[in-house]
Amino acid sequence: MRVKVQGAERFRRAAQLCREADRADLRRELVKGMRSAGREILDDQRAEVRGLRISGQRFYRYGVKRVVGKDGTTRQVKARYRPNTRSTGLRDRVARSLALELKSTGQARVRFVAKPGKMPADEKNMPRNLDNPKGWRHPVYGNTEMWVAQQGGSWFWPPIKRKIRVFRQRMDEAITATVNKIERG
Repeated sequence: MRVKVQGAERFRRAAQLCREADRADLRRELVKGMRSAGREILDDQRAEVRGLRISGQRFYRYGVKRVVGKDGTTRQVKARYRPNTRSTGLRDRVARSLALELKSTGQARVRFVAKPGKMPADEKNMPRNLDNPKGWRHPVYGNTEMWVAQQGGSWFWPPIKRKIRVFRQRMDEAITATVNKIERG
Protein backbone atom coordinates (compact mmCIF):
# COMPACT_ATOMS: atom_id res chain seq x y z
CA MET A 1 0.00 0.00 0.00
CA ARG A 2 1.57 3.24 -1.09
CA VAL A 3 0.58 6.86 -1.44
CA LYS A 4 2.38 9.37 -3.59
CA VAL A 5 2.01 13.07 -2.86
CA GLN A 6 2.12 15.30 -5.92
CA GLY A 7 4.40 18.34 -5.94
CA ALA A 8 7.50 16.38 -5.07
CA GLU A 9 9.39 18.15 -7.88
CA ARG A 10 9.95 21.14 -5.56
CA PHE A 11 11.32 18.74 -2.95
CA ARG A 12 13.75 17.22 -5.47
CA ARG A 13 14.84 20.68 -6.66
CA ALA A 14 15.42 21.91 -3.09
CA ALA A 15 17.52 18.83 -2.29
CA GLN A 16 19.47 19.37 -5.52
CA LEU A 17 20.12 23.00 -4.55
CA CYS A 18 21.43 21.80 -1.16
CA ARG A 19 23.85 19.44 -2.91
CA GLU A 20 24.98 22.12 -5.38
CA ALA A 21 25.54 24.58 -2.52
CA ASP A 22 27.45 21.81 -0.68
CA ARG A 23 25.17 22.25 2.33
CA ALA A 24 24.52 18.80 3.80
CA ASP A 25 23.19 20.47 6.94
CA LEU A 26 20.39 22.14 4.97
CA ARG A 27 19.58 18.90 3.19
CA ARG A 28 19.28 17.12 6.56
CA GLU A 29 17.10 19.97 7.80
CA LEU A 30 14.92 19.70 4.70
CA VAL A 31 14.45 15.95 5.15
CA LYS A 32 13.74 16.47 8.85
CA GLY A 33 11.07 19.05 7.98
CA MET A 34 9.51 16.68 5.45
CA ARG A 35 9.45 13.82 7.97
CA SER A 36 7.93 16.13 10.55
CA ALA A 37 5.21 17.09 8.05
CA GLY A 38 4.31 13.43 7.47
CA ARG A 39 4.57 12.32 11.11
CA GLU A 40 1.04 13.51 11.96
CA ILE A 41 -0.56 11.46 9.18
CA LEU A 42 1.57 8.44 10.07
CA ASP A 43 0.57 8.71 13.75
CA ASP A 44 -3.10 9.00 12.75
CA GLN A 45 -2.82 5.93 10.52
CA ARG A 46 -1.27 3.96 13.37
CA ALA A 47 -4.02 5.05 15.78
CA GLU A 48 -6.68 4.23 13.19
CA VAL A 49 -5.43 0.68 12.56
CA ARG A 50 -4.92 0.00 16.28
CA GLY A 51 -8.52 1.02 16.97
CA LEU A 52 -9.94 -0.91 14.02
CA ARG A 53 -12.82 -3.21 14.80
CA ILE A 54 -12.44 -6.56 13.06
CA SER A 55 -15.65 -8.49 12.54
CA GLY A 56 -16.08 -12.13 11.84
CA GLN A 57 -17.47 -15.29 13.34
CA ARG A 58 -18.33 -14.70 17.01
CA PHE A 59 -19.99 -18.04 17.62
CA TYR A 60 -19.02 -21.67 17.95
CA ARG A 61 -18.33 -23.39 14.68
CA TYR A 62 -18.33 -27.06 13.89
CA GLY A 63 -15.82 -28.61 11.57
CA VAL A 64 -14.50 -32.04 10.78
CA LYS A 65 -11.58 -33.43 12.69
CA ARG A 66 -9.71 -36.69 11.98
CA VAL A 67 -9.23 -38.87 15.03
CA VAL A 68 -7.06 -41.96 15.27
CA GLY A 69 -8.63 -44.63 17.47
CA LYS A 70 -6.87 -47.04 19.84
CA ASP A 71 -7.05 -49.74 17.21
CA GLY A 72 -5.25 -47.48 14.65
CA THR A 73 -8.30 -46.73 12.51
CA THR A 74 -9.00 -43.20 11.41
CA ARG A 75 -12.45 -41.69 11.60
CA GLN A 76 -13.95 -38.24 11.20
CA VAL A 77 -15.79 -36.55 14.05
CA LYS A 78 -17.43 -33.20 14.46
CA ALA A 79 -15.10 -30.79 16.22
CA ARG A 80 -16.25 -27.68 18.01
CA TYR A 81 -14.08 -24.61 17.58
CA ARG A 82 -14.35 -21.66 19.90
CA PRO A 83 -13.33 -18.19 18.72
CA ASN A 84 -10.20 -16.73 20.21
CA THR A 85 -11.30 -13.80 22.37
CA ARG A 86 -7.79 -12.49 22.99
CA SER A 87 -6.04 -10.22 20.54
CA THR A 88 -3.24 -11.76 18.51
CA GLY A 89 -1.55 -8.37 18.11
CA LEU A 90 -2.27 -8.16 14.37
CA ARG A 91 -3.35 -4.52 14.48
CA ASP A 92 -0.26 -3.56 16.44
CA ARG A 93 2.02 -5.41 14.00
CA VAL A 94 0.38 -3.60 11.08
CA ALA A 95 0.78 -0.26 12.89
CA ARG A 96 4.49 -0.94 13.43
CA SER A 97 4.92 -1.78 9.73
CA LEU A 98 3.83 1.72 8.64
CA ALA A 99 6.55 4.10 7.48
CA LEU A 100 7.14 7.36 5.68
CA GLU A 101 9.60 7.11 2.78
CA LEU A 102 11.39 10.13 1.35
CA LYS A 103 13.48 10.11 -1.80
CA SER A 104 15.13 13.32 -2.91
CA THR A 105 17.24 12.09 -5.84
CA GLY A 106 16.02 11.00 -9.25
CA GLN A 107 12.25 10.92 -9.13
CA ALA A 108 11.59 12.66 -5.81
CA ARG A 109 8.75 11.30 -3.76
CA VAL A 110 7.13 11.15 -0.37
CA ARG A 111 5.26 7.91 0.33
CA PHE A 112 3.26 6.43 3.18
CA VAL A 113 3.91 2.69 3.11
CA ALA A 114 3.00 -0.45 4.99
CA LYS A 115 6.26 -2.37 4.70
CA PRO A 116 5.62 -6.10 4.22
CA GLY A 117 9.16 -6.89 5.41
CA LYS A 118 8.20 -5.78 8.92
CA MET A 119 5.33 -8.29 9.02
CA PRO A 120 5.63 -12.05 9.67
CA ALA A 121 5.96 -14.08 6.47
CA ASP A 122 2.39 -15.41 6.58
CA GLU A 123 0.90 -11.93 7.21
CA LYS A 124 2.56 -9.85 4.51
CA ASN A 125 -0.82 -9.08 2.86
CA MET A 126 -2.61 -8.22 6.10
CA PRO A 127 -2.25 -4.41 5.88
CA ARG A 128 -4.08 -4.51 2.55
CA ASN A 129 -6.57 -7.15 3.75
CA LEU A 130 -7.49 -5.12 6.83
CA ASP A 131 -8.25 -2.12 4.59
CA ASN A 132 -10.20 -4.17 2.03
CA PRO A 133 -14.02 -4.07 2.47
CA LYS A 134 -14.18 -7.68 1.22
CA GLY A 135 -11.94 -8.80 4.08
CA TRP A 136 -9.94 -12.01 4.06
CA ARG A 137 -10.33 -15.72 4.70
CA HIS A 138 -8.24 -17.92 6.93
CA PRO A 139 -8.36 -21.40 8.44
CA VAL A 140 -9.70 -21.72 11.99
CA TYR A 141 -6.78 -22.46 14.30
CA GLY A 142 -4.81 -23.90 11.41
CA ASN A 143 -7.53 -26.39 10.42
CA THR A 144 -7.41 -26.13 6.63
CA GLU A 145 -10.72 -27.97 6.34
CA MET A 146 -12.58 -25.12 8.00
CA TRP A 147 -12.25 -21.53 6.79
CA VAL A 148 -13.84 -18.32 8.05
CA ALA A 149 -14.06 -14.83 6.63
CA GLN A 150 -13.22 -11.66 8.54
CA GLN A 151 -13.51 -7.98 7.70
CA GLY A 152 -11.64 -4.94 8.93
CA GLY A 153 -12.41 -1.44 7.77
CA SER A 154 -10.86 1.49 6.00
CA TRP A 155 -7.87 2.76 8.00
CA PHE A 156 -5.16 3.71 5.47
CA TRP A 157 -6.83 6.45 3.42
CA PRO A 158 -9.05 8.36 5.89
CA PRO A 159 -6.15 9.91 7.88
CA ILE A 160 -4.48 10.95 4.63
CA LYS A 161 -7.67 12.51 3.29
CA ARG A 162 -8.25 14.37 6.56
CA LYS A 163 -4.73 15.80 6.81
CA ILE A 164 -3.47 16.10 3.23
CA ARG A 165 -3.90 19.90 3.03
CA VAL A 166 -1.99 20.46 6.28
CA PHE A 167 0.67 17.99 5.11
CA ARG A 168 1.14 19.79 1.79
CA GLN A 169 1.31 23.15 3.55
CA ARG A 170 3.97 21.94 6.01
CA MET A 171 5.90 20.32 3.19
CA ASP A 172 5.81 23.57 1.25
CA GLU A 173 6.97 25.53 4.32
CA ALA A 174 9.94 23.18 4.83
CA ILE A 175 10.96 23.48 1.19
CA THR A 176 10.53 27.26 1.13
CA ALA A 177 12.58 27.68 4.33
CA THR A 178 15.41 25.59 2.87
CA VAL A 179 15.40 27.46 -0.46
CA ASN A 180 15.41 30.81 1.38
CA LYS A 181 18.43 29.74 3.47
CA ILE A 182 20.30 28.71 0.31
CA GLU A 183 19.49 32.02 -1.40
CA ARG A 184 20.70 33.98 1.64
CA GLY A 185 23.98 32.13 1.45
